[in-house]
Amino acid sequence: MITKSSLKKGWDKYIGRNLILGINAKLGYLSWRLQDMPGKAQAFIGLDFGRKNHVTVAAAFLIDRTGRMIDWSTAKFDDYREALDRVKLRNWLREFAVLYHKQFQRQLQHLVIHRDGDVRDAEMDAIYDLQKHVAGIEQVDVVEVIKSGTCRAVEYNPKNPKNSSNPEDGYAWEYARNEAVILTTGLRETKVSPKSAPRPLRIRKRMGQTDLLTLAEQVYWLSLMQVGTTQTTRLPITTYYAERAASRALKDLLPSGMQRDRRLWFL
Repeated sequence: MITKSSLKKGWDKYIGRNLILGINAKLGYLSWRLQDMPGKAQAFIGLDFGRKNHVTVAAAFLIDRTGRMIDWSTAKFDDYREALDRVKLRNWLREFAVLYHKQFQRQLQHLVIHRDGDVRDAEMDAIYDLQKHVAGIEQVDVVEVIKSGTCRAVEYNPKNPKNSSNPEDGYAWEYARNEAVILTTGLRETKVSPKSAPRPLRIRKRMGQTDLLTLAEQVYWLSLMQVGTTQTTRLPITTYYAERAASRALKDLLPSGMQRDRRLWFL
């Protein structure tokens, strides 16, 4: 949809470029892909929830290591939930492993799971089940992507502390044991004003052998893979896509039968 006010402004190359990218993504095509992803993960799964009026929608997305969406699914529950039950999540993970095998004609051996917020005990149980019962799975990394509770970031100028500035994106550092802070936006991408400091993400490794900062790098590169616009998203597309799909499903804007559609119409 293009608003009437935008049409009245006439052609603008920046609006036009994003319009073309948005149409392209909604038709199911990619405008770019990652050439190389840090680490050895073959695929990523993003999980998120949406809640409204005692209804909960969970969404899950399967993304390959180039940032291409392979498959997605949603589930609606007529109650308030903080976690997916063990059976539902286990079935999703199994289905995604099978779909990966069909897509690439090889087994999924190394998977990274991004969970928006805290991973619940039932969800961890389902992930342990995956390793036990799905052939080929050798390594699973579980990462919590935390959006709030982290201070804004500034670049300190030791020669003139009063003149500190917004940092570029891409910085990451260890924050605590198994926790890292990552700047997925910065400087010209704060989205509020040039004087507003960017908000970093915090990630927490809950499971796996992959180096913490490698996991942070993966989050950074996946935040650049929103193919519907040139504007960088703060979140990696794993949890960003899941968040968008869940919010649309809560508004009954998710027609049945489209849950496995590669057209990213919800962006």
